[in-house]
Amino acid sequence: MLKQIPNILTLSNLTCGLLGIIQVFTGDVTMAFWFMLAAGVFDFFDGFAARLLGVSGELGKQLDSLADGLTFGVLPGFIWWHYLNTLGHCSTQGFCINKYVFLAIPLAAVYRLAVFNIDTRQTKDFIGTPTPISGLAIASAVFLFSGDSAIGNWIGSQTYAMIFIPFIFAYFMTCDLPMISFKLSKGDKSVPFVLAFLILSILTISLFYREAGFIIFILYIVISQISHYFVSKHE
Repeated sequence: MLKQIPNILTLSNLTCGLLGIIQVFTGDVTMAFWFMLAAGVFDFFDGFAARLLGVSGELGKQLDSLADGLTFGVLPGFIWWHYLNTLGHCSTQGFCINKYVFLAIPLAAVYRLAVFNIDTRQTKDFIGTPTPISGLAIASAVFLFSGDSAIGNWIGSQTYAMIFIPFIFAYFMTCDLPMISFKLSKGDKSVPFVLAFLILSILTISLFYREAGFIIFILYIVISQISHYFVSKHE
């Protein structure tokens, strides 16, 4: 039974993703976001539990990717779709391409997960932004662009910006940029940068609440590039 704990946690991640999609179609995007956040917790602990119990295997790896594809690809895609429709960025008459730009998010997420499963370069660090971080950032961006922030509201009112943002997220999920991971070992030169990212993330969450994910996403990319530069320079 203990050996099934990681798979149960992964299926809990998937369950949260499915429940989140239901919430989107009932109009409760906030609850959908909380389901995605809960899924992120399950996603973190399934890998941790697998390593702790020594039951890492191909089944768990494939199951994790399938769950992440739905929870952090399909769900944030639908959240973006709902957002564009709600704020009037999609025409109600005739064909409107704006209604379909959300597809870039789940397509890029699933493609990234498939590449990750066969890419031997990503055993320690990541190449491209991880799907869970990207999915949470996309959902968080909705609150930033529709909240009380004057700058966020202005960006959110720009239809062309809202059309291109899903493709920006898709690019970072599938690009070849090196990204830091939390699989650290003794003497790892990227430790200070990971700690800096965690501290700044906590501060950002305390200041911006739901909007924090989008800002953390930007911090993650910037700190990852700084870390890669300094680590490669001293190797």
